[in-house]
Amino acid sequence: MNNSGYNMQNMQMMPTQNPKKNSLWWILGILAVVIVVVVVVILVSNKKEETSSTPESNTNSNSGTNINSDTNSDVNTNTNTNPNIAANSFMMEIDKVTVQNGSEVYVTGVVRNFDIKVGDRVKVLGGEQPTKEAIVQSIQNSSGQIVNRASVGETVTILLPNVTKKDVIEHELLVDSVVNHITVVVLADFYVYTSEEGGRHTPFFDNYAPRARFYAEEYNHNNEQNRDIFDTKGTITLPADVEMVSPGENVQAKVTLENPMAVVIGEEFYLVEGGRKVAIGKVINVDYQLES
Repeated sequence: MNNSGYNMQNMQMMPTQNPKKNSLWWILGILAVVIVVVVVVILVSNKKEETSSTPESNTNSNSGTNINSDTNSDVNTNTNTNPNIAANSFMMEIDKVTVQNGSEVYVTGVVRNFDIKVGDRVKVLGGEQPTKEAIVQSIQNSSGQIVNRASVGETVTILLPNVTKKDVIEHELLVDSVVNHITVVVLADFYVYTSEEGGRHTPFFDNYAPRARFYAEEYNHNNEQNRDIFDTKGTITLPADVEMVSPGENVQAKVTLENPMAVVIGEEFYLVEGGRKVAIGKVINVDYQLES
C-alpha cells in the first residue's frame, strides 16, 4: 500500500500539457506560413509585370523612327540636337547642288536631325518650288566614301534619282517624306534703315510682315535667274517690352518665314518692302519646327 501511494504522488507531480497553449502555437505557425506564401506570390507577380512591360517599352521607343518597315531593326537612336525638331524626322540643309553624268542630281549638306540611309524616301522643301519626292540611291561621306547611312552632324552628298536641277536649289531642305511643312523661326539683330538710307519714313509694329531676302548680292548660283536670292514673306515678332521700332533704331526680334529654307547662324539678310530694303538683320539662332 505504501508503494502504491508513493507512485500516485509521483504521477501527480509530473507536468501536464496545456491544450490552449498548444493551439496558440499552431495558429501562429499557420499565420507565419500564410504570410510567407502571400509575400512570395506578390514578388512573383511583380516580376512577371516587369518582364511583360519591357518589350512594349522597347517597341514604343523605336516606333515611327523610319519610313521603311523592313529596316526597323536598324533604327537610329540618336538624341535630337534641336529640341524644336520632331525626334523621328530626318532633316538636312542643302548647301550645294551638282549634276553629274548629264542628269544625276546630287545634294550636299549637313544632317541636322536623325539618320538617313540608302532606300529612305525623302522630299525637298523650301521656297515656292513644288515639293519633289525621291528615294535615296546613294550616300557619300565627306571623305568620298560610299556609305549606307549617315548620322547627325555629318556632311554628306546624296544622289536623288528622278530629281532634276530645276527641282532643287541651294538652301532648301531635304526631309523625311512624312514631313509636310517646316516652320522656320529666325532670331536676329536688326538695324532699321532711315528714309535717307532708302528705308521707311515711319516705325513698324508687332506682326509687321515684309519680305525676308537671303543671299542677295553676296551669293551667286551660276548666274541663273533669281538663284542668288531666296525671298519669302516674314512675320516680325517684337520683344514684349517693345511697342514699335523707328527708322534708325536697333532691335532684336524674331521672324517667322512663310516658306521654309535653310538659314545659317551668323549670316546677314534683309527685310524688304515694296522692293526697297528697310532693315538688315544678322541671324543669332534658328528654330526648325517640322510638321507631318
